[in-house]
Amino acid sequence: MTTPILWSIAGTDSGGGAGLAADQRAADALGVHCCTVVAGITAQSTTEVTHIEDTPPAVLQAQLDTLWNDMPPRVIKTGLLGSAENVRVLAAFVDRLRARQPLALVVDPVLRASSGAALADAELRAAYRERLLPRATVITPNQAEATALLGDDAPTSIPEQARALRALGCEAVVITGGDAGATGPLSGLSLDWLDTPQARGWLSLPRERTPHNHGTGCTFAS
Repeated sequence: MTTPILWSIAGTDSGGGAGLAADQRAADALGVHCCTVVAGITAQSTTEVTHIEDTPPAVLQAQLDTLWNDMPPRVIKTGLLGSAENVRVLAAFVDRLRARQPLALVVDPVLRASSGAALADAELRAAYRERLLPRATVITPNQAEATALLGDDAPTSIPEQARALRALGCEAVVITGGDAGATGPLSGLSLDWLDTPQARGWLSLPRERTPHNHGTGCTFAS
């Protein structure tokens, strides 16, 4: 295939607005073929997550192995990964792919749904820090996820949080601020903090005044 191939390794959303559904729409809009690797299943609407079922590690491994030769990716993007064991499966597979060809890894650390539901326990957060962040080309946490990844010692400053996350091994960090309300003269802007080896600083665009914010982090990372 001449069309660039992206693997999205993430969760399903029965409401169709986030997770693999959002990733697929973003890939289609940008002319990229998206292979959807299911890492978890959620019972989800626009207002709540009522159930989460992790994909068994053997099932995740089977999906990766089946795509390995037929549709190798240029990029892997992760979303909801479900369990620490799934993170370990993925990290080993990234190493296997990179031994054969260049591969970018975009990690969207989905730790909490837009509705507020927790999607990751302490073991999974530790697996992110130890296995995925050192392999990541870029990570795209929102402000709450950045704090959760860093734990009790997380700095309060967003630039300092990004610096601390890069110190864990990822090449670049974007801490997204679309879900955080800016105040004062910045109240009309969505602010993201970028930290890379080449540059660091704020990225800003006018905030869209809409209640429809489901799956925005998924779409941004894709």
